[in-house]
Parts: sequence; C-alpha cells; structure tokens
Amino acid sequence: MIAEHQIRQKLASYLHNEMALDHFEDWLVEHSWNMHHDSDDAAQKLAAAIELRLAEHSSGHLDDERLREELLPFVTTYTATVHFGPTDPAVAVFADAVNKSTKPRVFVVQQGESPSFQALFDIQHVAVSL
Repeated sequence: MIAEHQIRQKLASYLHNEMALDHFEDWLVEHSWNMHHDSDDAAQKLAAAIELRLAEHSSGHLDDERLREELLPFVTTYTATVHFGPTDPAVAVFADAVNKSTKPRVFVVQQGESPSFQALFDIQHVAVSL
C-alpha cells in the first residue's frame, strides 16, 4: 500500500534536489506497481499523473525544467476532506489550497450551519497542518 502523502514526500525530495530523478522513478514504480489492490483512489490518481509526466520526459516531450514545473503543483496543491462524527456526506468539509510559501499552512475548519453539526458536537475546531 502507498499513501498519497508518501508520494508527495518523495516527490518533494526530488524537487528539492535531495533525490535523483532516476531514484524517484524507481521508488515510484516499485511502490505503485500493485497499488490498485490496496491504495485509495487519490493516491492512485496522483501516481498516474506523475507517471504520465515522467513518460513525457522520457520520450523527450518535456525537458528537465519543464518536468519540474509540471510536477510542482503535485506538492503545492492540496485537497482535504474532513468528516465530523459519523460519515454523513452532508457533514463533510472540503478545502482546496495552493501552498506557494515555504512555511506550512494550517487550515482551521469550524462548525457550519448544519443542524447535524450542532447535534454531534458543541464545538467544531480542527487544524490540519500541511
């Protein structure tokens, strides 16, 4: 099993020149080989999108600089889904953000207007560091 955050961490290592491209590719191929059996949909989509850019690079359609530009959004754009209490789709909170700074972002999700929130909790406050 491979998680989305693991892929992002390894990709960030490559983009920060802490890992060579061929080592990143080897790691991704090794860990994503059978991910359709045990990894969530978001991780599968992320791996597929990265593999597409790597294939374009291998075939000469993307040079090194353009490859990095294409891969950067995969470590700077985040989507978070937060569920409070039972997994009621009406209670899910979605947030999209682009983190262009070097400092971590913190998202604070607070209680909404839904009566189901009030029934479940007195105070809704969750911080997610990215």
